[in-house]
Amino acid sequence: MRPYLVAALIAILFFSSSSARATHCAGGEITYEWVSDSTYKFTLHFYRDCSSTLTSSPATICYYNADGTRSGSFALTQVGTATEVSPGCPGFPTTCTQITSSLPGYREHILTATFTLPGRSNWTFYTYLSARNGALNYTGQPNFYVDATLDNTQYQGYSSPVFSVPPVPYVCVNQPYAYNNGAVDPNSDSLAFEMVSPRAASGCAANSNGVTSILNAPYNLTNNPFASSNSFVLSPISGQMNFTPSIQGAWALAVKVKKYRHGQLLSTIVRDMQMQVIPCNSAQPTLTTIASSIVGATLDNAGVLQACANSSLSFCFNSTSSSANPVLVATDNHAIATPGATLSYTGQATGSITGCFSWTPNTNDTGLKALTITIKDSTCLPPGILMSQTFTIPINIRPATITKVSASICPRGSLQLVSGGASNVSWHVLGGGAAISSLSCTSCASPVATPDVNTVYFASSTTLMGCGNVDTVSVAVDHSTFITITPTDSVVLCRPGLMQLDANVTGLRPFKNLACTIAPSVPATPLVQVEVKPYLIPQQNGNGSLASPLIGNRISARHQYLVHASDMKRAGMFSGTIKSLAFKFLSSLGSSVSNVKIALKCTPLTALDQNSGFEGGMIPVYNSASTVNIPAAGGFVSFDFPTLYNWDTTQNLIIDICYSNAVNVNMADCYYANTSYPATLYSFSNTGSICNGGIGSVAAAQNQLPVMRFEYYEAPESEAWTYKWDHAVYEPSANIKSPEAYISVPKNIYVHTIDRYGCVVSDTLYVYLPTPEMLSKDTSICEGTTVDLVAKNAQYYQWYEDGFVTPATLSCAACAVTTAKPSRSTRYYLITTDHGCLDTFSVYIKLTPYPALKILTADTVVKYGTYVQLRSTGADKYYWYPQQYLSDPLLSNPVASAVEPMYYHVIGIADSNRNCLSYDSVRVSIDYSDPVMIPTAFTPNGDNLNDVFRIVNLTFRKIQEFRIFDRWGKEVYTDDGTNKGWDGRLNGRDQEIGVYNYIIRIASPDGIAQVYKGDVTLIR
Repeated sequence: MRPYLVAALIAILFFSSSSARATHCAGGEITYEWVSDSTYKFTLHFYRDCSSTLTSSPATICYYNADGTRSGSFALTQVGTATEVSPGCPGFPTTCTQITSSLPGYREHILTATFTLPGRSNWTFYTYLSARNGALNYTGQPNFYVDATLDNTQYQGYSSPVFSVPPVPYVCVNQPYAYNNGAVDPNSDSLAFEMVSPRAASGCAANSNGVTSILNAPYNLTNNPFASSNSFVLSPISGQMNFTPSIQGAWALAVKVKKYRHGQLLSTIVRDMQMQVIPCNSAQPTLTTIASSIVGATLDNAGVLQACANSSLSFCFNSTSSSANPVLVATDNHAIATPGATLSYTGQATGSITGCFSWTPNTNDTGLKALTITIKDSTCLPPGILMSQTFTIPINIRPATITKVSASICPRGSLQLVSGGASNVSWHVLGGGAAISSLSCTSCASPVATPDVNTVYFASSTTLMGCGNVDTVSVAVDHSTFITITPTDSVVLCRPGLMQLDANVTGLRPFKNLACTIAPSVPATPLVQVEVKPYLIPQQNGNGSLASPLIGNRISARHQYLVHASDMKRAGMFSGTIKSLAFKFLSSLGSSVSNVKIALKCTPLTALDQNSGFEGGMIPVYNSASTVNIPAAGGFVSFDFPTLYNWDTTQNLIIDICYSNAVNVNMADCYYANTSYPATLYSFSNTGSICNGGIGSVAAAQNQLPVMRFEYYEAPESEAWTYKWDHAVYEPSANIKSPEAYISVPKNIYVHTIDRYGCVVSDTLYVYLPTPEMLSKDTSICEGTTVDLVAKNAQYYQWYEDGFVTPATLSCAACAVTTAKPSRSTRYYLITTDHGCLDTFSVYIKLTPYPALKILTADTVVKYGTYVQLRSTGADKYYWYPQQYLSDPLLSNPVASAVEPMYYHVIGIADSNRNCLSYDSVRVSIDYSDPVMIPTAFTPNGDNLNDVFRIVNLTFRKIQEFRIFDRWGKEVYTDDGTNKGWDGRLNGRDQEIGVYNYIIRIASPDGIAQVYKGDVTLIR
C-alpha cells in the first residue's frame, strides 16, 4: 500500500522585511461543541507570526442567521498561554525565541466562549482581525477572516468537525507534496471538502455583504490556488491535497469542511492557512503499510482499507528516511479518528519506526476514517527546521448487522423467517429446539419454519457490502392451553346413532373484547407492559428519523402514528384499558419537552394519507403543561394518561402526540422500525403552537414507526370458553360444551376453542362404526361351475350354507373371500364380527342346467350353388356361426347356401341363465362336378338356330381356354372367357364348310380344371 502522503505542518507566515513588524495573522479556524439544548462552546485556534510586535488576537465572534432577523456577537477568552507551534532545532532559534532570527516562528492562541443561541435557524459565526501577513496570491495586507456555520433547524445536539493535524508546514519548492488537515467528526456524520478563497471582512454585520474574496488572478480554486503549475488536486471525499509548489514565497489558502446527515448540510468549518515555500533539499520521511500484515481488512485499488463493523482488523506500517542518521518520531490521531483502537510503536527516535494498529469497530463507527501518522525527522539539518510528513491511511468501515427478533406461533403453525444478508445465507437451529427439518430450506434468505417446540433459529450471511450478518429469530410455540374430549379414547358404535360428548379446557381464558372508548373507571385487573413494533421487523437506531415525536429544532411539532392491530397482538397485547404510552429514545445529549398532548382513536384505516392530512375525531387522553425530560442515556420515556382508553383488538390504533415549547428543543432520536405503509404523519412550526389548531407545515408521511411501549390494564377474562364441534351432526348445537353427535360412518370428530393468544386449540376423537358389507348378490350359475363370494370391512368372518350348516361346498369358511361350487341351488349365510359388533348376511346361488342342444341335420354333401336347411333342437335360443352363408343365424333351422365347404356351429342358450351355453356343429361339403354339353355341329346361316358354337350348359364353372383350329392347324377362334362362342367367321369372312378341331379348359370353384378336345362340323 502507498498511503496518502500528508504534510503535517502547513501554515507558515512569510514576510518581506518591510512588513514584518506591521502584520501578524498567519491563519486560524472556528469550531464548536454542543453543550446542551441551544448552548455551544466555541473555540478559535489563531496562529500568530512571532516576528510581529503586535500581540493582539481576535476577541469577538460575530453571528447572524440566514434570514437576517437575528445577529450579534459574543466575547472570546484566551485559554492558557500561547504555545509555539513549530520550534526550531537546537542552535536554530525561530523568531518566537529570537526576534532577529531568519527562521519564522509561530504561536497558537486558543480562545473560547460558551454561548446560547437565541433560537433555531441557519447560523453563521465568524471573526476578523487586522492584518494578514503578505502573500503572493493576494494584494497588500487585507483583514483576516474565518467563519463556521450551524443549521439547527432540523437536528440538535451535534458538534462541528475538528482538525487533528496542525496547519504550519515548511514546503520545499518543486517537490511533490500531499497534505490532509485530518478533519474528523465527533458524531460520525459524513464529511465533504472544497477549496474556498481566503476572505477579508471588518466589523460585525447581520449578513455576509461585507465579506470579500482576496484571491487574485491567475490563481483559481480548481487546480492552482497558489503557484503549483496547475498541479493542485483536492479530493472532495477525503480532503486529501496533492501539489508541487513551483515558486518560493508565502501563499494563502483556505479549505472548507462540510458536515452532512441523511443528505442534509448541518455545518461547515473553514481552515484559513498560509504556506511558506522555501528552498531545501532535505530527504523526506516515507511510510509504507506492510501488506502481509493486514488482517480482517482488504486493500482496494484506491488505497483504502475496507473493513467491517463488529470485526477485528489490524495492520502494521514502517517509516524510514534516507537522510544521514535520521531521528524519526511518530505521532498520530488514532484516539480521535478511531476511538477504541490501539497503535503501538517500536524504533522511536531511530531511523526506522514500525507501528502496529488494531481495532474492532462497532456499528456506530461506520464510514470513512482518516488515520493520520505524522513522522518528524529531528536530524535538524540546515536551515534548521524539523522536517515532518503526515501520512493518511484511510479506513472505510462497512456496516454489519446483528438482528434479533422474537415471535410466537400457534401449535402446528408456521412462520416465514427473513435474513438481512445478501449472499451465503445459512440457517441453523440452536440446541434444544426443533429439528433442522422444521425449516423449508437452510440455504435461502426466507425459509418457512414449522417448529413444534420453542426454537431459536439463526442465520449467518454476508451483506451487500461484504460484511457479516447475523439474524436470530426466537420462535415460541404456544402450548399453554389444552382442550380434551370426553370420552378420551376412541369409541366403537355397533349401529349408527347418537353419542354423548363433552369438552374440557385447561388454560387461560381469552379476555373480553372491550369496545374502543374512554374507560369509565380504573380496572381492577393486572397492569402489564408490552413493547410494540412492526412484527419481525428489526428496530433501527439511526439518527434523524422524522418519525421521532421530538424531531427537534422546532417550537411545536405534531405526529400521528398508525399502529396495526396485528402487530400489537403479535407483540402480546390483548384487549384492555391503556394507561400509558412510552417512546424508546436513543442515547443523546438529553432534551426536554413541554405542553404535551396525546389523543387516541381506533380506526379501520390501514395507512395514513398525507393528502388527507391528520385524522380527526381523536380522543384526548393526556394534556400536561409540565416539562418531560429525555435523559441523555436514552431509553423509554413514558406518558401516563389521566384519561384511560379501551382498545378492542379488532381495529388499528391511531396515536396523536403534539408538543409546544417556549423555545426550540433539542432533537431526541428514537428507535424505530421501517413499515410497508405510511405509518407516520408529522407537521411542525417554528413560530407558535400547532397543538390547539395552530398552523404548521403541511403534513408529511413517513414509512417508519417509533418503537413504543404500552402499559394497560388487561380486560376481564371471558366467563366461559367458546366451543366449535366439527365433522358430525350435533344436537342441540355444535357450539356448546356437551352436545350429542349423530354418527353414521366411522370418522374423526373435532372440537376447537380459541385461547388467550388467539390460537385455535383442538382435540380429536375417533368414533369407529363397523361397516361390514356383503359384496356378492343373489345370482345363478351353471352346473359344475364356481362363484366367488366376497365380503369386506370386518375383523372376522364365518360362512354357513342352508340352515346354518357347516359349508361343504365353500373353499374357506372363515375368509372374507371364498369360492362356492354347489351341486344344487343353495343359500349361503355369513356372520361378521368387528370390535364385538355382529352382522348377518345371506346370498342365494341358483344352479342352472345346460341346454340339451342337438343338431338334427347330419353332415352332408350338396351340389355347388344349391341350398341346405340346418335343423337344431333343445335350447330356448340359438346362435349359428359363421354367419356368412346363413339366412338367419338366430333361427333353430336356418338355410345355408352351398358355396364352399363349411363347419357350422350352433350355441344353445337357456332363458333361465344366459351364461349356461351348449354347443354342437355340422359339416356341409360341396360337390363341384357337372357334365359339360359341347355340340358336334352348328349352322351359322343366320336363321338364329345353332348359329354359334359354344358350351351349352356352362353355369358356375369358368372357361380358362377355348380355341378352334381348321384342318391345317390354323387358329380361327379364341374365346375371351365369356363363352360368347364362334359364329363361323374369321376376320369378318365366312369360313369353309367342314370339320374343325377345338380345345376347351374349364375350372371349377374348388380350383380343379378339366380339358375337353374334339371336333365340330360347320354346316351351312
